[in-house]
Parts: sequence; structure tokens; C-alpha cells
Amino acid sequence: MRTPSLCLLLLLVTACNRNTNADPAPATAAAKELAASNNKFGLSFVGRNYEPGKNQAISPLSLAMALQLAATGADGETRKQMLDVLAANNLDLPESNRELIDTLNRTKGVKLNVANSIWVNPGQMQLAEEYRVTAESKFDALARELHFADAKAGDTINNWVSEHTNKRIPKLLDKVDPQAAAYLINAVYFKGEWTARFDKEQTRDHEFTLEDGTRKQVPTMFREKDYSHGADGGTVVVRLTLGKDKGASMWFALPAQDSSAEKLAASLNAESLARWAKAVKEEKDLPLFIPRFTFRYKVEANKTLKAMGMTHAFDEAKADFSRMGKSPAGNLFISRVLHEVFIEVNEEGAEAAAATAVEMKPTSVPQPIQFNRPFMFVITDDGTGSVLFAGVVHDPKA
Repeated sequence: MRTPSLCLLLLLVTACNRNTNADPAPATAAAKELAASNNKFGLSFVGRNYEPGKNQAISPLSLAMALQLAATGADGETRKQMLDVLAANNLDLPESNRELIDTLNRTKGVKLNVANSIWVNPGQMQLAEEYRVTAESKFDALARELHFADAKAGDTINNWVSEHTNKRIPKLLDKVDPQAAAYLINAVYFKGEWTARFDKEQTRDHEFTLEDGTRKQVPTMFREKDYSHGADGGTVVVRLTLGKDKGASMWFALPAQDSSAEKLAASLNAESLARWAKAVKEEKDLPLFIPRFTFRYKVEANKTLKAMGMTHAFDEAKADFSRMGKSPAGNLFISRVLHEVFIEVNEEGAEAAAATAVEMKPTSVPQPIQFNRPFMFVITDDGTGSVLFAGVVHDPKA
């Protein structure tokens, strides 16, 4: 069921690919610091990327980790800008990601998966050995060569993403540019059951007012207990826990009557989350209505990232990714950042998947020469310079 408009949705879950049954250990300082940086960057992205009347969702973890994988291969002003935008200029990205991934591995009670991969076009790029080792050891990244001119190259990458998102992101890349140098991919998958499920028998159609004032009936879940809520100014905040061990939470925020989802998204930051955590408390016998919904959101993030200050990375003349590797065709730059999210919330719990692709291209891409329209030919005697034959071909099969 698609709900045409939501006041605001924040999916505050993270994921990894090596769950254990051991009791979770406290997160390290480095893991917490990187998580805070990811949140700051991601929530800022949400506010800047807001589209009126359109469902929207991002994964701060996925988007940040893919860009951090790219930033690890950057240098100079390119690296500085990327770290500033990612709020990570005081962090050791490889070590911090290693700590964060290890901490996430210990999350219990929900299904968590995160995966990274680097796909290199051997005709366009040679990956630096130091960068490859760092990507594999610190980001758990799979590094593979793949000829992008191959007709099945897109399927290969998309199948990898689909596999690591439980088939929820089946086609992240609409196309694979045969002249691209590399694709840096992150995939995140999450699935968790509510600590206390909604009763499906209590789900009924209720009125929902869209941003333009239109009203419609949507399937709405109901409960009166087993949740926490509070208020941050005029914003109503609800927290639902996921997993038997309450290892994850989903927060819902309803803007004040004199505000809007757009204003709330624009003002959202890490401090907002801290206030929400202090404000919510357990309340019983208070009716709660939340619409059941499913949607996917896909965005090319270039414009928003540039507006946030990450300009050099996308500039063919200024980008510096020399730590990542070399391309015989020219200097490397980011040509596209694609981000896609799938989210489903129902009576049983929440399922979400996200994938991010950073497309790297060389600045001077050699274009194939194709005589695929009328052309001329000339045959000369090189000793005398005499033109022996000359003509125009309009139809090679005439």
C-alpha cells in the first residue's frame, strides 16, 4: 500500500553482515563519533533534499559510507571538502568505519546487513594497492574488475546489490557507462519485528490529509500501549522499539499544527534526536494511529551534495582522487551519486533497504570512433602525395 504523503519518517536503524549471538558490548568512542557524524550529515541532507508532496527516505549510513569510501581515495581540497560535508574532518575514516562495523555486528534481535563493493573497469582504471587493501580490511569491501562495455556488466552489479538488500533494491543502476572508471557501492538491509506487534484486526481505513489539503482513506494501524511518546515544542514524537531485545527503534514525528513536514525536515538535526530521546516516555491506554505504508525513493544526489559544499569531487578539472588509483584516460572525478531506499511498515514490523552508487569517471574519456553515418574516404600515394581515389559513402550496403 502506498501512502501518498507522510508528515515525516525517520528510520534510525543501521546494519552489518556478521551478526553474532554474543551480548552486545558497548560501542567504542570511535564508533559513536562516526555514527554521530553520519547522522549530522544525513539529517542535513534530508532537509536540503526535501521535495514537497513527495515521499522521501534516505539511509545516512549507506550514503555516508559510500562517500567515505570515495573520500578515502581523495586528496587535497577534494578530500577536505568531502570530509567537511560528511562532518568527519577529525576522524580516521578507515579505522572509524572498522570500529562502527564491528559494533554493528553485535546488534541483536533484528536482521542487519551492510556490504561494500568496488567495481573497477580495467580499461579505464588501475586501483592503487594501498587503497584496495584499506577498502577490503577497513570497509569489508569486495574489490573486483569488470569490463563495463560488457552487456551484462549492469546485471552483475545490480545482482550484487539485490542479493545484499534481500531483493528490495533490484536495479540500482539504470545503466553502466562503458567509459566509467569504477563504481563504489554500498548496500544496507534491515528487518525487525516490533517488540510488541500491532493487531491486524485493529487496522482500519482512516482519513489522511495530503500536503495540498486533499483527503483520502488509508489503512491505519492502531494500538493503545507498548510505545513511548512525548513532545518537542509542538512536534509530537512517538518511539516504537524493534526486536525482542529492543536493539533498534523507529521514531515518528508529527509537525505542529502551525508548522509543516518541510519546516520540520529543514530544522532536523542531531540535537533534535537528543531532545526526542529525553521527551518520550511510556504511556498506556492512549490511542495511537499510524498509517501502514510501503514506498521506494530514488535520487541522484549530485545537486544536493554540491549545495552542501562538496564541489571539487564533481569538478573534472579540480577533483583529486589520486589515492584511489590512476586512469590512463585522465583525472578521476565523481560523475554520479545514486541513492535508493525501500521502506515497508506494517503490523509486524519494519523492513528497509538502501543502496548507494558512486560513479567515478576519468576527465578525458576517449570516445569510440564509429563511422555510423555518411563519410568520405581518400586514398593517396604517399611518395608523391597524389590523390588516387576519393569518394563519399552514403550507404555501405548499396
